[in-house]
Formats: sequence, C-alpha cells, structure tokens
Amino acid sequence: MAATNPLFDQVSAGTTEAFVKGLVSRTLFTATPALRVFRTNKNIYRPWEGGAYMKVPFDLQPVPAGAYSPGSDTFGLQQIQTMDDMAFSPKFYDAEMTWIMPITEVFNKGPYEIVNFLKELYGNGSNSLDSQVAADLYNHGQASPSGPTTTSRIKALNGMAEALNDGYTASWQGSVFTTYGQQLRNGPLTGTVLNSVPFWGGNADGSAAPISNQILNRIYHRCKQGKGEGKLIGGKPDYGFCSDFLFGAIADRVFPMQRVDASIKDPKIGLEGLKFNGGIIFPDSFVPGTQNALYVQDKTVLSRITTGTYVVPSSSDTNGSFNNMPSFNANSITVTVGETFWWFRSDVWRFSYPRTGAYAFKNAGAQRAFDGDVMADIIRAAIVMYCLVPASNQQSYGYSG
Repeated sequence: MAATNPLFDQVSAGTTEAFVKGLVSRTLFTATPALRVFRTNKNIYRPWEGGAYMKVPFDLQPVPAGAYSPGSDTFGLQQIQTMDDMAFSPKFYDAEMTWIMPITEVFNKGPYEIVNFLKELYGNGSNSLDSQVAADLYNHGQASPSGPTTTSRIKALNGMAEALNDGYTASWQGSVFTTYGQQLRNGPLTGTVLNSVPFWGGNADGSAAPISNQILNRIYHRCKQGKGEGKLIGGKPDYGFCSDFLFGAIADRVFPMQRVDASIKDPKIGLEGLKFNGGIIFPDSFVPGTQNALYVQDKTVLSRITTGTYVVPSSSDTNGSFNNMPSFNANSITVTVGETFWWFRSDVWRFSYPRTGAYAFKNAGAQRAFDGDVMADIIRAAIVMYCLVPASNQQSYGYSG
C-alpha cells in the first residue's frame, strides 16, 4: 500500500485515545439458568470419581403382593428381579485457545496493556465451553434414535430431549428414543418406568397455538412425585424453563392469575423468575424455540436450539391419549414445534464431572507449538448427565407464544 503524507491528522498525532481499561463487554455470551442449576445445585452435582461408565439402579418390577386368605392361599417361592441399572458414559467437551507469543511477550504488556489478552482469551474459552454445554442440555446424545429425525449425536450429552420421552412420541426435534441409559423403554419388564410422555400444546391440525394458564397447570401436575435414590415422597417440579420469547407471553397471559406471585429471585442461582404453583419459571435463551437468534449471538449453537417442523410418526398414536398429538391415522401430518416449555424436578437430575484435574472444566496449561512462536491451551470437561425419574419432569412444545 502506498504511503500517505501526512500519515496522521493533527488530533490523532497529538492526542491519545481514551479506553475502558481492563474490561471487555460480554456481547457474545448470555447467562443460562438451566446450566447454572446443573453446575451449582448440590442436589444435582455429583463428582465423577472414576469407572468405565455410570450405573444408575432403578425399580424394575414389584414383588407379588395383594390380599390373601390365611391357610388357603399358597406362598410363591419364585425369586423375581426387582431392580436393574441404566448405564451412561461420560461425554467430552473442550474449548481451544491459540495465540502467538509476541502478543503477550512484546505488545500486550506494561502500561500499554488496555485489556489483559490472555485473561480475555481464557474467559472467552470458558464461556464458549459453557455455551456448547448449555445448548446440549435440551438435546440428546444417542447414535441412532428412531422417528422422523435420526441424526446421530453420540458425542453429546444425554440431554432432556432423550430423557423426557416415552419411546413412542417424538421429542421437540423429531426423534423418538426407545431406550434410555441403554435400557429398553416399554420392554417386557421395564414397561413405562423410564418414560415421560412429551405433551403437544398446539392445535389438532399441527399448527402452534398460544400457551395458556390451563396448559401450564396441566403439564405441571402431570409430573410424578418421588425423589429417587430410595425416597418415594417428594414435591412437584421446582423449575420451569422456556425461551425468552415464550416467557414474555407467559408473563402477559399468566401473571394476572391468582396462581402466580410477583417475580421472585431464586437465591440458589441468583436469577429472577415467575412463581407458578411450587415452581419458578425462568427465561433461558438456550431453550429450543423460534427466536433464539435474538438472544444468543454464539452462532455455532443456533442450529441445535432452533425449532422447525417434522412429520408425526405412526408410533405417536400409541400414547395418543397422553401426548395430545395430532392423530397419525395413516396421514402425513406435519407439526410446527414453535416454542418449547420444560418442567424440571432438580432433585431427580444428576450432573457429574471430576472435581479436580484436566477434565473438571479446567485448562490444561499453555503449551508451545513446534515452531516456537505459537502457544495453545485447552479447557476440558468430562460430563455424565442423567435423570433418575423421567416421569417427574415434563417436555412440552407446540406454542406460538
């Protein structure tokens, strides 16, 4: 490029710039209530301490029981299997940071350092990793689901779309999950004990419909009581998660109702939501919906949290009286997923990763590349996500706002 003369104007030549020193505006990332619950709730987090995979025992079938006549009824002596295990493998995530040494060793230092380059780079890496995990919370981690959408996501978390399914009804992205934790749903012994039936909140013709107080209340009370891990009695869901767009619609329609209090702050995660029955509803920009691009600027995750359409599978009619889906009836019915809503029982979820070490959401330490000038580091996490009692939670979709 040809040199210019003068190179700087008088103001630029004789005046330094004013800077917001030491701060970088977080315009790219957004807080996510669901991930904050998973990462900070002591009931959910369990440190990973080793093993080939996580085995999760569950009730399989009841022993023979009932009324009897003393002295005339016989006592069966056949032993039956009353428990079995789900099995979940750790899923691995990382964020990769690369830079050249002159940036930190020559330029970005001393009184001329406006923002610490490495501090910002590592902060970006941590937020980037959280963004990827947050998007996968609402998806699945299976290799070959059935239904209209059979995309393999074997490397990703075993998320809520997979956990909150019944083996017949499609989850929000159009996949049907006939297994959970490698256990067969609706099997001769498992029956429905690992099922949570997705609920369609849209119209009978497959179009999306406005959410209502009635629907919110109905799907809240569809959630089974019971805490898991040997405890039978428990409350209903303590959290509800929905997109920012749907949250605005809920506030408009439901806020005046007697069942809803004014906005309330959950001290466990430090965010405000709307009180509904025994739960708090939070807007979460990573909840699958139609307008997430307004709130999530990390373009690498948008395709995983943006809803579309799918053709209702014939298996959906099996639980038609429970899922409220448009009847298949040998016809190709396309549903518009729209906005999604999730009722969530925190004490039946587990989110396990190492407390310390290289896979504990920690960086490994900067390493010099072969050419001597390039530096690199990586933040890693090994995560097992699973649900003890899927029926204590509810996935719902088909809302226009």
